[in-house]
Amino acid sequence: MTAIKPPSPMTFKVKPDERKRIVADAKLAGMAVSSYIRSRLLDEPQTKTVYRRTMTKRLMIKLIGDIGRVGNNMNQIAFKLNSDIVLSPLDKQLHTEASRAIIEMCAALITHMLQNGPC
Repeated sequence: MTAIKPPSPMTFKVKPDERKRIVADAKLAGMAVSSYIRSRLLDEPQTKTVYRRTMTKRLMIKLIGDIGRVGNNMNQIAFKLNSDIVLSPLDKQLHTEASRAIIEMCAALITHMLQNGPC
């Protein structure tokens, strides 16, 4: 039994600015570059739309969990701040890092959801 040989790739030269335009147009069309080129050259191209999620559901769930854990740490530090307990330099550093982390994670979630909608 003989194996079916896959078709060899076609190559052609383009100027750097043409390449940028082709790649940008393919991305705008939601297609792989090769599918986009085929769609432009052939009357009835066999192309598939490329769906690229920037954030998977699993990653979003992990990120929300991380925000919860950081928030819990911040609550513990806030409790210490509101009591007579003196914060150690390490606690102050953890509070600063936790605040920064929660702001970054919230910003990432908001940006993702504004650009792509919920997963």
